[in-house]
Amino acid sequence: MTHSVAIIGAGFSGSLTALNLLTSSPRTSVTLIDSRGTFGPGLAYTVPSDRFKLNVRAKAMGAFPNDPEGFFRWLKEREPFVSPDAFVSRRWYGIYLQELVREKASSHPDALRLVHGEATTLERIPGRTAFRITLADSSVIDADTVVLAIGNLMRRSVGAQSALGVLRAPYDPVSYQDVAQRESILILGSSLTAVDVILECEGRGFLGHYSVISRNGRFPLPHEDAAGLPQASLPPGWENPGTALNLLRTLRTESRRCGSSQPVFDAMRPRIQQMWQGLSLDQKRAFLRHARPFWEIHRHRIPAEHLSSIEKLRAAKRLAIMAGRIERVSPNEALVSRRKSPGPPERIPFDLGFLCAGPEGDLARIDHPLLKNLLSQQLVQPGPLGLGIGAAARATVPGLYVIGPLQRETLWEITAVRELRDEAQRVAHSIVSAST
Repeated sequence: MTHSVAIIGAGFSGSLTALNLLTSSPRTSVTLIDSRGTFGPGLAYTVPSDRFKLNVRAKAMGAFPNDPEGFFRWLKEREPFVSPDAFVSRRWYGIYLQELVREKASSHPDALRLVHGEATTLERIPGRTAFRITLADSSVIDADTVVLAIGNLMRRSVGAQSALGVLRAPYDPVSYQDVAQRESILILGSSLTAVDVILECEGRGFLGHYSVISRNGRFPLPHEDAAGLPQASLPPGWENPGTALNLLRTLRTESRRCGSSQPVFDAMRPRIQQMWQGLSLDQKRAFLRHARPFWEIHRHRIPAEHLSSIEKLRAAKRLAIMAGRIERVSPNEALVSRRKSPGPPERIPFDLGFLCAGPEGDLARIDHPLLKNLLSQQLVQPGPLGLGIGAAARATVPGLYVIGPLQRETLWEITAVRELRDEAQRVAHSIVSAST
């Protein structure tokens, strides 16, 4: 008997779960539901221009754990002179994922169904261990198993204030149409996305000034040449630090010894999820309060040439970055409290703003019809850390699985391709095992 699986969301997580399912079991049929209708790229790899680059070298971006060079081989067929160490356009990666899905749909037409639509409700079917999904057009899809793979849900507010109509979305091409005519840009956040936005604005002819506001007031560090760095030597049992402070001490001590934090994080990466799950709830809160700023700029790095571009803007007095918090924002002015400053909030004028503060994990603040429906039925529950869904297992309830950034509550590191491709394989294997 065929086991039916519906996957809601067809970005990297949802698409790779579908591909792994069809590879793992010939008795599985998959319906892949995508509100965007692109099937593969998702938000992260549907970008306004080629200036939005991967922050991982091409040679490590294969979609499957046993073939990390798969993407590079695919890319080299289309760009013969590309280097395996290149940081290529995210657009290329989106096309790669899209082709993987299309090829599987073509070779398995009876097993993989692609549905362009937005899932708005999910409910158990009475008397059956199955689910019914209703789409925005009122059509329904029944499935034995459902995978929730809705990806990153971007922030839409600044504190308690809605940012809609005030700060623009970084991945929307429309956001950049008039940047060349502007004089000052405000950017909330200093993450990878903020760097992408600055480079895109520069490429579109912006000549004015950037004001960047973030908690730590620092941009991510650049990737270094791994061949010139020593190998990290982590102490035994580092993955069970007991406290966030002990973990931070290990990071700093070994980073000083190596002369860089890059090899330390590379050595830690296979056990980061184990480390996170071993911390108590109080210590996870301590980590987010004290270690998170250090973690984010050292762990999630950018190409060196991108940081060089940022530094040139700072040297030319065209970019200022501030550690602080936006208290209030209007269409032309932000009220900002500097970090560790006793003075009154500063008024920062701007005529164009971007919200680059990362994904929203607090489910109470997410305006998403399906998530609201799931919360109302208690099919999912918010985690106590405000990072996503608070399920201890990969299946929140029998037959309902979650994959992707909403797992940060329980896995922490689950936003990069390396972790997501491993998780897609594990989720697929779990579904197949539970259905046999």
